[in-house]
Amino acid sequence: MRLRVAGISVIGSGMVDWGQAQRILRGAESWDADALTVPTPTILSANERRRVSKLVRLALGAAEAACDSAGLARGAMDCVFTSALGDGAVTQAVMSALRQPGRAVSPTHFHNSVHNAMAGYWSIGSQNHQASTSLAGGQGSFGAALLKAALSLSQSGRPVLLVAADHPFQPPLSGTRPTDGAFAVGAVLTPDVEGAAGPLLDIEGGVNGPASETDTKALHGLWQTCPAARAIPLLEALLNPKTVVLEAGTGYFLSATVSP
Repeated sequence: MRLRVAGISVIGSGMVDWGQAQRILRGAESWDADALTVPTPTILSANERRRVSKLVRLALGAAEAACDSAGLARGAMDCVFTSALGDGAVTQAVMSALRQPGRAVSPTHFHNSVHNAMAGYWSIGSQNHQASTSLAGGQGSFGAALLKAALSLSQSGRPVLLVAADHPFQPPLSGTRPTDGAFAVGAVLTPDVEGAAGPLLDIEGGVNGPASETDTKALHGLWQTCPAARAIPLLEALLNPKTVVLEAGTGYFLSATVSP
């Protein structure tokens, strides 16, 4: 499957945007793992902004920036959202409430507990009524979402917005799944047609593993522990065209070859 990467965005620990991420990946800037600026989702009303968690804010920020980078209308493309860890803050709040007398779960927390909350808020804020998929696939979540986005693009011919986001759990849940930081990546994928802009991406499924690791030593812990950060090898390939292997399911891998 051949497609174009028309827009890209990165937001996460030590990376306020794609520009800073590029400098870190090129070794021109050191990575500050403790710095995290979670964006305010401008597409939501003030009332809705008060309800959303850091994970949703990261995902929407990445989605907005990717669409702006591509210069395409936010409501005109299909969407694929993925998070391996889900919203730990909401999960912890619900579990804590269930331990209390009366088990009074907050309606807002219950509302946000579904895995497609990111996609739902994006649909509301961007007035996007196109097809939307929300999925989770463990460490292979990003690869699975990329494969789904490529398949959707090949079938519909419409641009696809791909967003992967994960945010660390807080104690005590963090003890079950330690994560070195937060990470969100957004990509707008378009058909490879005459006049299309952006790097060319060739995707092939069913290749041999293992998955490619990041070449950026400082980010190895993030790549290893934060599932959304499994996108980093592909981001490196966008800067230095090559082929990388991504996990897209248990024992299933795909190759992604970037050409200028």
